[in-house]
Amino acid sequence: PCAVVSLGEWLAHTAGLLREVLDAGRTPVVVGGSGQYVTALVQGWTPPAVPPDPAMRAELEERARRDGRDVLWRELRERDPDAAARIDPRNVRRLVRALEVIASTGLPFSEQRRRVEPWFAPIVLGIDVPRSELYRRIDARAAAMFAGGLLEEARTLRALDPPQGAPPRAAIGYREALDYLEGRCGLEDAIRRACLATHRLARVQDNWFRRHGLPVRWVAGSGDPDAVAEVALRLGRDAAADRLAGRIAGPA
Repeated sequence: PCAVVSLGEWLAHTAGLLREVLDAGRTPVVVGGSGQYVTALVQGWTPPAVPPDPAMRAELEERARRDGRDVLWRELRERDPDAAARIDPRNVRRLVRALEVIASTGLPFSEQRRRVEPWFAPIVLGIDVPRSELYRRIDARAAAMFAGGLLEEARTLRALDPPQGAPPRAAIGYREALDYLEGRCGLEDAIRRACLATHRLARVQDNWFRRHGLPVRWVAGSGDPDAVAEVALRLGRDAAADRLAGRIAGPA
């Protein structure tokens, strides 16, 4: 079966790994692209501890498929306007989770996601690549994924038979590969759609990191990768030195 890890579970697991690395006298480096997960870690989110309800999720996902995902967003707007204002109407998984938590607790989802001051002092670096160059890299990566074994992985995933709304089926690349394997499109069309979906995701993630109050230090991401890495390391060292000198406020 395909395991689904919630945001709360990921945060707990990541906190344990961070402590292990710090206790060993080393500096942990967290690398990721999910704006929500990175922000939750850096800002000390505490998601509601509500276990998944598979039956309710299946029902809500079926409604989204049958009536359109906007129906879930409209229901959330009626029950919790603050949560609806923060969730992308296209993000069925987050809409389902918010409605699931509301149904389980009887409380607005927006009131249950608290923040506490993180116990570590993060330094956030972002790689800023010009949009045209980013799209070129995305397209090359998508083609390489399909040529390098993605279809075989998708066949393995298909054999596990996850539900239609399960995150593994919805992941960019796997979704398009499964559409090809199941006869809904041709191979070239699947690659093209994976490229376009990743373009959209890149725009969404860029907007997220620039709009959610994270203290990101942006590094120009064009040119020689080693040079980019050296600039990032220097910025990280400078930020750490400033913090130790008391010029940057950070959690104790």
